[in-house]
Amino acid sequence: MKYLSVDRIEGALAVCLDDDETIYRIPLHEIDAEKVQEGDVLLLTEEGKLLPTPQEKARRQQKNLELLRKLTGKG
Repeated sequence: MKYLSVDRIEGALAVCLDDDETIYRIPLHEIDAEKVQEGDVLLLTEEGKLLPTPQEKARRQQKNLELLRKLTGKG
C-alpha cells in the first residue's frame, strides 16, 4: 500500500505524486472524480484500488502547518 497526493487535475486525468515524488497519471473514471480534488490523498491498495483518505490528508496538512510555523517563527 502507498499514498498518492493529488497534485492537479488535467482534463480527464488526476496527476498524483507518491512520497518518492513518482508521478502517476490516473484517469478520472478510475476514481470517484466528483469527490476527488487537488490536495486530496489517496491510498493505493495492493489490489490496485484507490481510496480517499481524509485522515491522512488532515495529518499531512497539520504536519505542513507545524513546519510553516516553525520556519516563520509564528505560533
